[in-house]
Amino acid sequence: MEVFKAFDWLDDIRDKDDDINYFKTAYRNEDIASQLVIPTTTIQHLFAE
Repeated sequence: MEVFKAFDWLDDIRDKDDDINYFKTAYRNEDIASQLVIPTTTIQHLFAE
């Protein structure tokens, strides 16, 4: 099912003992945030007009 693909990345932040790997979590969050900069500024610009 397509909905569950959105959560596939959750397995990437776990280590072999199924504990949360905070380094991988921080890296993942930084990657996601960096991809939101351009869409966010574009939306702000469109609403300002």
